[in-house]
This record gives sequence, C-alpha cells and structure tokens, in this order.
Amino acid sequence: MLEFRSVTLRYGSFVAVHDVNLTVETGGFVALLGPSGCGKTTLLRSVAGLAGASDGDILINGRPVTDVPVHKRNVGLVFQNYALFPHKTVFDNIAFGLKYRGLPKAQIVAKVTEVLDMVRLPATAGRYPSQLSGGQQQRIAIARAIVTKPDVLLLDEPLSALDANLRADMRSEIRALQQATGITTVFVTHDQEEALAMADVVVVMKDGRIIQTGTPEDIYRTPKSRFVAEFLGHANVLAATVAETGEDSTLIDVAGIRTRIPGRVSARPGEAVEAVIRSPHVRVGPPGVKPAPTARVVERTFLGDKTTYTLDLDGLRIAASAADDSRPLQVGDLAEPGFDPDRITLLDAAGNHLPIEGRA
Repeated sequence: MLEFRSVTLRYGSFVAVHDVNLTVETGGFVALLGPSGCGKTTLLRSVAGLAGASDGDILINGRPVTDVPVHKRNVGLVFQNYALFPHKTVFDNIAFGLKYRGLPKAQIVAKVTEVLDMVRLPATAGRYPSQLSGGQQQRIAIARAIVTKPDVLLLDEPLSALDANLRADMRSEIRALQQATGITTVFVTHDQEEALAMADVVVVMKDGRIIQTGTPEDIYRTPKSRFVAEFLGHANVLAATVAETGEDSTLIDVAGIRTRIPGRVSARPGEAVEAVIRSPHVRVGPPGVKPAPTARVVERTFLGDKTTYTLDLDGLRIAASAADDSRPLQVGDLAEPGFDPDRITLLDAAGNHLPIEGRA
C-alpha cells in the first residue's frame, strides 16, 4: 500500500503540490492525470525520493519513507526517456539493480531471463539500446524496474515518445504486465485516453491539488467540476436553465432544446445551470417536420470508426460524434440536435457538480 498523508512539496516560495491525501491500495493501478505543471510528476518523484516532501508523510506498506534514502525505498521507476545505459547491453541494464544488491551471478541470470520472457524480448539480452526500437527500449526499461520486485512501480509518461499505434499496443502490454505481477503502480500521464484505458483509479490534478478521484467510469460520466468535464473527454459544457422540477424528473432548456432528465435536482425553475454533454451523447439528424431549434454543420471530420461534427446553434457551438455515418451530414447542412437525457450531468452556476437524486 502507498499512502500520501497531507503531502506538500515546495521549491522555494513556489508550492508544487498542496496538501495531498491519497491511498493507493496494494496491487492497484492509479493514474495521476492533469495538464503540464499540475504537480503530478513531482508527486510521483517524491515517492522515489527524487523530490523531498516539505510537509506530510509518504508511507509504503505502512512504513514512512519520507526520510529514507532513494536506494533503500524499493521502488521501480521508468522515466519518460527510458534512461537506459547506452554503453551497457540489455542484460547489464536489467541486471544493474540486482548487482547493486549483491545477488549471486546465477540468481541474476535467472531473474534477468525470467523478466525478459515476461516482456517478450528473450533474444535481446546481448544487444545495446541503440539496436532496439522505441517500443523495445520501453519494455526493457520496465523489465529493469520490475526485476528487483519493487513494492511500488512508478511510470513517468513512458508512452509519450512512441507513435500512436505503438502507444495503443503498449497500453495493453503494461496493463497485462501489471496485473500479472500484482505490483502497486502509479502512472503519470496527461493523456486522458491512456488514463481511462489503463488505470483502476484516476486522480485528476490541477495547480498542485487533487480535483477528483474515482474509477475511470465515474470520472468520465460524473465530473465533479467544469475543469474535470472539459479536461477529460472534451465535453460540451452548455449554459442551461431549469425549466421544470418534479419528484422524478427535471426539465432543462439549452438554447431552446428542452430535455427531460430522469431524477430531481435541488435547483429551482428559472435557475441557471450548466449541462455537461459529451459528443457521443449529442444526437444529430435532419430537421423534423415539427418546429424545433436547428443548427448548421460548420465542421465535419471523418475518423474511420466515427464522424465528428461541430454545430452552430445561434452562436452556440456544440460538438457531436456519430458512430453510424450511413447518412452523413455535410458542412452547411441544417441539423436538429438532441441530447441523451440519461447521459447529462449538471453543474451549478459556480461550475460544481449538481447531484441528480433518484437517477438510476
């Protein structure tokens, strides 16, 4: 188990991390997600001892490590640029930590062989990093980090140097490797898709603070603030008005588009709110027979498995996406937008989550 208890990290007068409290369960995979400069890498490096905590405690398996030297913390760290020794072979790169611990040669050979099999690169032991592809170097960096059986594995944006197709493959490989080893893992990324695809728990950070923590599904479907809604998944955050409230439903109005949401909210009729609606939950079709608000398609992008649209509704821009593009709209076409009532999240006027009670 990895614990942060009221951890604050300062560099002179600058506070990089503010009073973080977080528990990573044994064997868990947690992603620290946020924009550049939010403090996620600083927090990760503090576990390795590369950034000392100014206040608070960091505990591994219940033992405080804040004042423990780097080499005695038993953590594995994979850097963004892999940081392999260019003058050492793959075998010697992986064996470095084992030799430092003074293990017998036969045991070192067995452990290196085992971990090379785990990362599916058994034939590379005699090669040098320059003779490996980017994906292979990344796997060797992970092998070096896990061969010592660390209590915690720290991954600092290890996929950022890879191309898009290889990143997708390596996401699956890292996740499978983590599940096979059961090592408690903390993964730093600014890529929302990586965090959602790989982690058991996502921790969203901003300005050195934790904004929201939850499962990928919870974070995506129920953002607790405007920042989380916009950062994770690029949601539409649309000005809306509560038109009616009832015991089991709430009617909202977005630029004339009225949508009845299952459940009730504490807001009163006429009160201004914000509706969070992700692009797949915006329905787009040709104008109907009955009078209804219509928008114009101002942008269309075909992405293979889906088509994205930008709609202009009297100056209001709405992002939509459609998986079924058998009857595609074109730029300049009029469209009648609608919203999936079961997938709308509401924020109050201050941009904070507005609970919808009684919702399934």
